[in-house]
Amino acid sequence: MLQLFIFNVDLGQCIFVLPSSDRNYAALIDCGCDEKIVNFIQKSLPNNVLGSFTLTNYDEDHFSGICDLSSRVKIKTVCFSKNLTSDEIKKQKEKETEALRCLLNIKDKYTKPCPDWNPPYKKCCYSLEIEELNDPSINNLSQMVFLEYKDFTVCIPGDLETEGWEKIIKKPDVQNWLKKTRLFIASHHGRENGYYPGVFDYCKPERIIISDGSIKHGTQEDMSSIYAKHINGNGILFYDEHRKVLTTRNDGHITINIDNNSIEYSKLNINP
Repeated sequence: MLQLFIFNVDLGQCIFVLPSSDRNYAALIDCGCDEKIVNFIQKSLPNNVLGSFTLTNYDEDHFSGICDLSSRVKIKTVCFSKNLTSDEIKKQKEKETEALRCLLNIKDKYTKPCPDWNPPYKKCCYSLEIEELNDPSINNLSQMVFLEYKDFTVCIPGDLETEGWEKIIKKPDVQNWLKKTRLFIASHHGRENGYYPGVFDYCKPERIIISDGSIKHGTQEDMSSIYAKHINGNGILFYDEHRKVLTTRNDGHITINIDNNSIEYSKLNINP
């Protein structure tokens, strides 16, 4: 069985991948989290070793917990997009925070792939180069992640906005992955500028999850109902109710248990 934990981290993102067969291959996709979530992750790991850390976006809401995490667990291997150097990332920031310094230290330190890395799931990542974009913003340079376990595929597109979507969706491999996607994580925390309807020419998900917080921006409003129109079928049963879209804002921490013959969604209570 594979468990996915999509944590409620306000307008950020943190997704934990935990294979029950071998926790040495536990993986984290983004780390926009607090101490309580880092505690949960640490307790789930064998010998305080995190197998893999993948980053989708170089904005701090995707890595705010990295200092706490890296001080308490050993990260075995990382997967960052290579379309921006550390110096280029710093130039796009108004200030250099402790979390950014910690992240860039990890980015520059991990330069070699991990030998004998054979997790029970498959992961593929795609990103655009600066030269491919008219607007090479950090959001449009997001790393799109596909995670596949048995016949279940999830798409985690970071914070891609319209131009980024228009360019990356032209890649045949991305189109093929989208056709297999059963769970779609809404880009840019479900905001309007991350919504690109052309995605759903290829992607017919069973459910969409939005990792967001309380509504602070007009671009967050009504997006759940817009995304719901793209769901294949009636959605999936969630506590005796058929739901098409879940949000961490309303549903809290979300757990997905993926087994041979079933996929079960539930809420997670994280104790202090």
